Amino acid sequence: VSIIDQNNPFSEQIQEYVSKFRYNVLVPLQFLGIPNVEVETDFKSFFEYMSYIMDNIPEDIGVFVTQHMLYQSLNAGMLMYFREKYPNFIFLDDLHYKSDTVPSLYLFKYVDAVFNICSQAGFMGLLWDKKIISFGKSFNNLIKDSDDIHNIEKVLESPTKSKNNIIY
Repeated sequence: VSIIDQNNPFSEQIQEYVSKFRYNVLVPLQFLGIPNVEVETDFKSFFEYMSYIMDNIPEDIGVFVTQHMLYQSLNAGMLMYFREKYPNFIFLDDLHYKSDTVPSLYLFKYVDAVFNICSQAGFMGLLWDKKIISFGKSFNNLIKDSDDIHNIEKVLESPTKSKNNIIY
């Protein structure tokens, strides 16, 4: 964990955004077509998923969005739409196009919670002691702090529960 933090070439850029918001969350998008996403949620696309999050999250919470290294869940037009409509939508181009690793790894230190459906990012959030907001019925139910975006402020304001018994 500290190795990633010490070697983060994007930390200054990330910190500029983090300081603008009361809280910050990470929404790592994954491959569309993974059966868990389609079976375990009512979302039919990542555009629909992101729209739901952005329509329901307070504007004083920054939303860092990352995409899988090998698959663009949101195309350029969709990214432009979210950037124009939501001032708290944060997609760092440099993080995706100038990085040779998983973009989310650089953000865990700076966010207060991780939104997740069924990716390993939920478990990575555990290593960083982050709150986990998990939609669906996947293995992330074991680690989630909430599955309701409407209580996000309450979740973020509450003390972080130790989940070491899950990790170890």
